[in-house]
Amino acid sequence: MSFLAIIQQPPHAVAYISGSTAYPDIKGVMNFYQTNFGSLIATEIMGLPTSEDPCKSPIFAFHIHEGNACKGNMEDPLADAMTHYNP
Repeated sequence: MSFLAIIQQPPHAVAYISGSTAYPDIKGVMNFYQTNFGSLIATEIMGLPTSEDPCKSPIFAFHIHEGNACKGNMEDPLADAMTHYNP
């Protein structure tokens, strides 16, 4: 099955992306598809900051954590995010 055929199907899971207080305009969605060859993740992110000077433009990336929330406790404010997802 081709990439286009896969992403035209309903995803098996969805995650929504939102920016921080420093970057409130960042929004996006990640669609997860299970295939015979593993997982396919199709991501669309909008609102990334830009700069007129390409040498000063920030670079953004993302990674996936195993947990289900960006919260935690006093010792580790992001404990519930857990470690990086590594299938």
